[in-house]
Amino acid sequence: MEDCVARPDDGDSKHLLIDHLVSVANAVGSPTGSTYERIGFLAGLVHDAAKCHEDWQDYIQPTSSRQKGPPHSPMGAALFAFIAERLLSKWHADRKELQTHRDRMLNWLMAINGHHGRLGDFGGQLVPWMKVGNRYSVSGLIPGCDLNGVFELVASFFPDSDCSVSEFEAWVHGYDRTWAKLADTNRVKQMDLAKHNEVAMRYPLDFSALIIADRIHAGGFPDDDLSAEDTECAIRSHDVYCQAQASKALKKGASPEIVALRTTVQQAALKNFLGASDKKFYTLLLPTGYGKTLTSLRVALESCRTAGRRRIIYVAPYLSILSQATQEIEQATGLEVFQHHHLSLAATTIGDDADASLRGGDDRDDDFELLDTWKTSILTTTFNQFFRALFPSRAQQTLRIDALNKSIVIIDEPQIIDINVWSVFLRALSVFAEHHDCQILFTTATLPPLSLGLECDPVPLAPSVHSQHRYDIQYVDQPFDAESLTEAVCGKIGECSSGAVVLNTVRDAADVYSKVKAARDPDTRVYCLTAMMLPYHKRQIIEKIGIFLKRKAAARETANLIIVCTQMLEAGVDLSFRQIWRARSILPSIAQVAGRANRHGESDPSPVTVFPFHSRGEQELRRFVYRDRTANEITDSILLSNPTIPETNMRKRLDEYYENCWEKNNQMALMKLFTRAAAGEWSCLAGLEPFGFSPPREEIFVPIPMSNLKKNERALVGRFATNAEDLLSRYLDSPYRKSLSFRERKLIQIAVQLFIVPTRVDIAERIATQVNDWLWKIKSIDHYSSETGLAHWLVEEELDDPQIAAIIL
Repeated sequence: MEDCVARPDDGDSKHLLIDHLVSVANAVGSPTGSTYERIGFLAGLVHDAAKCHEDWQDYIQPTSSRQKGPPHSPMGAALFAFIAERLLSKWHADRKELQTHRDRMLNWLMAINGHHGRLGDFGGQLVPWMKVGNRYSVSGLIPGCDLNGVFELVASFFPDSDCSVSEFEAWVHGYDRTWAKLADTNRVKQMDLAKHNEVAMRYPLDFSALIIADRIHAGGFPDDDLSAEDTECAIRSHDVYCQAQASKALKKGASPEIVALRTTVQQAALKNFLGASDKKFYTLLLPTGYGKTLTSLRVALESCRTAGRRRIIYVAPYLSILSQATQEIEQATGLEVFQHHHLSLAATTIGDDADASLRGGDDRDDDFELLDTWKTSILTTTFNQFFRALFPSRAQQTLRIDALNKSIVIIDEPQIIDINVWSVFLRALSVFAEHHDCQILFTTATLPPLSLGLECDPVPLAPSVHSQHRYDIQYVDQPFDAESLTEAVCGKIGECSSGAVVLNTVRDAADVYSKVKAARDPDTRVYCLTAMMLPYHKRQIIEKIGIFLKRKAAARETANLIIVCTQMLEAGVDLSFRQIWRARSILPSIAQVAGRANRHGESDPSPVTVFPFHSRGEQELRRFVYRDRTANEITDSILLSNPTIPETNMRKRLDEYYENCWEKNNQMALMKLFTRAAAGEWSCLAGLEPFGFSPPREEIFVPIPMSNLKKNERALVGRFATNAEDLLSRYLDSPYRKSLSFRERKLIQIAVQLFIVPTRVDIAERIATQVNDWLWKIKSIDHYSSETGLAHWLVEEELDDPQIAAIIL
């Protein structure tokens, strides 16, 4: 045992197995602490103990011909259960106390058994490690392991453990009966002693404690907290940025009243936060266009300065919004921001005992763990990725949980979360917030009910603001198709001068864009904006539109403008149009996009026309994007009953929407998911999706010229390569990437993201070559359009499966 290694030598440094086990044990618990801490220490001490098997030690040598070592996790779980059972029976004579600690022991057992795989269910007759057959079963591994050495190591910390190999062999063959009693009968008894959501969420929390300790020691991932100095610099930068934005808005013709209100609102929110900075939950409820993003960011920075927060996590609903929000946070704070939205990478399957990465034969685990540590001072991510932190299905996803510790999480536009999972999401969030002492700030104009999920009243930060009358929602029940919508928009643009057409899918947006461009007046500029564009491309179009609108407001522009886009216009984009056409969605989404009509109150109320849209004249695809039938039906009922909704009445209509949704969706029934998970069926919560549906996506690397990037982006890429092609080569070079420091590995991830476009797998197969498990490279730069990115590839295809059209939002 004392000669065994945990991973290959690193130069003169020898990575002994005992050193790894003791380090992980100390990170998880304490040999002299409470029972929970001592059992946690034991879990860390034996989790990788089976790596002392002779075949595993042969496999881990760089010169070995073995492709894979024997699975060590099941044996580790068995050793833990055997030793823990003996110790607990000696530590606790009281039967109820013993039952409680044996129940909590199950979480550690399952964590060890799955620490290179999944968070499995437990229950029934089959002991977890019995799922491994052949000569690498637990019984089959015993002869090849130095178990005497393992038991001596345990005894050095727990002298009363008193274990022998012969006793362990006998115990292994008879534990199935004890397991069934613990996993079924005893767990049900424990569920009567605590809230089911707390019992259920202990599982990923305990699991994460082991995974974090194991991966941090093996990978050397350091903390990257927001320092006091950086916080002060960011606050000063934020103040200057807000002043500059106010000046720009006034020059564009914005209402001085609204511009002044934004400053007043931010100051009031900051004051309200400082009066309750020790609370866990806050809301910032403001009409669209009142500076929610910047105000929430300022509150978060203040929390870091005065309330001991060490990290800011910003969560956006869609990948398409994330890049704009990330850019604004970077500009406002002057700090580096790390984005995590690698959906394809996060969905890649890794074997249940993926030891190959230890020897350098497979670097996928390193990529996962780098992304999933979330160890950065400011992180931006999507609802999808945040849900994977709360409801993990794989071991490496639990790494994110530690990042919540003493952080402040900004959840932007939370009303977009599927109403069917809303209260479940809140209930899980409340457990994590309490356990990890993190603060949660919901920022939106339209917030669904919180009471059932949180069971507490959040602190409202926004002052009372009288709603302006900037727009009127006008519902037209007559369906449009691409041709009739084009005719309506082109016929009206001469009167309104600037308009936005918002469709539900990229395919519809690309189709309508091509038709509007062909039918437009020569004096009308037309732009397309969807998620299937590079970050620089989306930014460039938004900047062009902003400049145009500014010139228009100053009467220095005579042309008209039309933008055809997807939902990405709903949030994170500071643009204002004189008219908006919106394909029918759900009411909160309609309210969000309406906030881009006459956003700054620069003119009379602008019309927001809402209509059913039939893709290619065939059918409405809304139900494949907004998948909750109740939400769609209630939206339609409200629109039919109120064909005109001024902004001043929008709050009332939204309250009606949420009240009706809550009546028709039995939220208490959904809470039974926690009961099932607490009883051992974690799979009913694992992988829970924010939108009820998460279609597969692929990511394509497009090596555009460096001249398209901003100066700081060119500097970032320049740290690693002279151009995009070289950057990709460096990134795919595993030895090179592993030679980088932790911070440099994060930076090269950020650099690669500058050249990535999400798309569907069928499009990727047509225009790109796969270069690793999650990334493709475009075959020709000509495949990428300077107008539509990759969206034009969707226009000519047949609509065999309508769900396919909804894959990229």
